[in-house]
Amino acid sequence: MAIHTNETLEEINIKVEGDLDLTSVPTFQAAAAKAAESREQRRFVVDLTGTDYIDSAGLEQLLVINRKLMAQGERLKVNVADGSQPQTVLTITGFNAVMDVDP
Repeated sequence: MAIHTNETLEEINIKVEGDLDLTSVPTFQAAAAKAAESREQRRFVVDLTGTDYIDSAGLEQLLVINRKLMAQGERLKVNVADGSQPQTVLTITGFNAVMDVDP
């Protein structure tokens, strides 16, 4: 797994390449925490277009980020590849109702 963080004036984007699962979550969690520290009022985006698989540990981390954002009146944006396993899992679990999931 590889994680790339891109910051613009409007958003902080964390791109995950590879599986987001129990073994890779600690790396993702560290990158997300670091990005959250410098976020200020910018949109927080997690890009899973390069992710083939997400498990419950990865889903939990998306929820943790989203809860923090919701406490500030915002929602997490998650980009997914159309028809991918992450898109299917986020839809089936209802995550797309509490965060913005965009193919």
